[in-house]
Amino acid sequence: MTRVNEATERLSSAPSPQPKGTLSGQVSRAMLWNATLQPLRLLAGLLSGIVVTNVLSADAYGTIARLGAMAATLGLFVDLGVERGLVKFLPEIEARYGRAGVRNALWIVIAQKLAILAVAIALMLVFRERFFEFWRRQVAEQNVLALLDAHRWVFFWALVALIVFGAVFDVYMQALTAYFRQRASGSISIVTTLLKPLLLIAVVLVGWGVLGVVGAMVAIPIVATLLAAWRVATVRRDLDERPTQPTAGARLVPRFAAYCGLSYWIQITEYFYSVDFIVLAIPAAAAAAGFKFTYSIVGQLLTALWSPMVGVQIPLFARLHSRNDDRQLASAYTILSKFLAVLLIPAAIGLALLAHNLIATINPKYLAFDTVARILTICLCLDAAISVPLSILMAYERYRPMLVARTAALVAVPLVLFVAPHYGVVGAALVMGGTRLMCDGLAMALALRALPIRYPLAFAARVTGAAALMALVIAPVALTLLRPPGDASVTLRLAYLAGNGLLAGVGGLVFFGLFKLTGGLDPEDRRRVAELRLPVAARLLRFL
Repeated sequence: MTRVNEATERLSSAPSPQPKGTLSGQVSRAMLWNATLQPLRLLAGLLSGIVVTNVLSADAYGTIARLGAMAATLGLFVDLGVERGLVKFLPEIEARYGRAGVRNALWIVIAQKLAILAVAIALMLVFRERFFEFWRRQVAEQNVLALLDAHRWVFFWALVALIVFGAVFDVYMQALTAYFRQRASGSISIVTTLLKPLLLIAVVLVGWGVLGVVGAMVAIPIVATLLAAWRVATVRRDLDERPTQPTAGARLVPRFAAYCGLSYWIQITEYFYSVDFIVLAIPAAAAAAGFKFTYSIVGQLLTALWSPMVGVQIPLFARLHSRNDDRQLASAYTILSKFLAVLLIPAAIGLALLAHNLIATINPKYLAFDTVARILTICLCLDAAISVPLSILMAYERYRPMLVARTAALVAVPLVLFVAPHYGVVGAALVMGGTRLMCDGLAMALALRALPIRYPLAFAARVTGAAALMALVIAPVALTLLRPPGDASVTLRLAYLAGNGLLAGVGGLVFFGLFKLTGGLDPEDRRRVAELRLPVAARLLRFL
């Protein structure tokens, strides 16, 4: 991203207790912290996933997956889009109402969410028998059924705790994101990332089974919420005490309400092709467990690649919108799109080639889901690569294009409800990936039409060509020498896992070498990377 002039980069003209620096500096530091902290998250997530899915049976893991899906579903429907609104509007609330305004806004949002949750919990108690029956549905193992019957109130109140603490935690984390405090949010993620696998592995290995996993699932958000509340309190002390902008004419409340309403509609429509909805729609618990396992593996790898962008786009584009700077908007969109193309296009091809090997080494009992993994890998990576315009439309308050694009996602509802029972997990994966690409592609087309931005097609074509050549190099090894046998021992599986990891690294080097031969970065891109002043930028430029 280009370095923005110092005079226009300040968030406000008035001094603050702690200098906030230029916008490009805040963005680059946030991206650096995201990327630095991600490897530990990925390693911990993979480790806990390997232990839990290998020790628990398919029905037991499917029961846990459905509990998490129900918590996410209920949490979504009581959110009302307010969390996403905080990311965009908290800096403006600070500018117009000062530090006290930010504090009051957070308290109002938390009170609103708790009030809605109280009504939701009351309804859950009224219809509790239906909840219990849903948990039992399509569970074939008698010991799992007996466990659900004997401890159904434990599962019920665990679900309530997950919803309540998850709702409060999300409010605090969005506040940190609004101020580019990725170091603070990352430190919380580090603690919870380390705590989660340690608790899960401990309860599984000591034999506490499903109940132990449920207890660990509840303990983690409690700790995370307390940490997030503490970090937000420290951030709030650094905010401007007095307003720096006038409140007249801002129309903050109606704008906030409109933004939250559209955000909520986006969340609802996204839910209908999400893993949570699909897990609940798949009839058999064992099949739901396989889909959840496969999605988790692909999702964790995609999150590792996407990590530099977490919490960056909406705050960045909201600030550019407030300055009415079309030149910087076009520049920011171009560099972010190129960044995502370089990361995600080769990743989609490479991970699709290695999907079978990865599942065979981590958990062979889910090897039948390797086609699902390939479909999800390609669709989710390509979808993420074209997702920047969605953030721009939201930050620039262009609601009509977003409304059109997101309403189209409703096609997923009948598709999922029909396809999942009749065509199984492969059909569900095609619906999930295809709907995401359709909706986000439509949003991208509408954004390109409405705003002065252009997708770097020539650059993406060079990246795709280099990635295709990389696939020709690694495919023979991936599909033959490093393809684990079905009856491999644990030691042999670990050896194959290390070999496939090494091959992935070699594939990355081959891709960057081929990309360099096809032209590499444009001169303007090299200048932009250099101006970010990241520790790795000089080495990256020397290679490319």
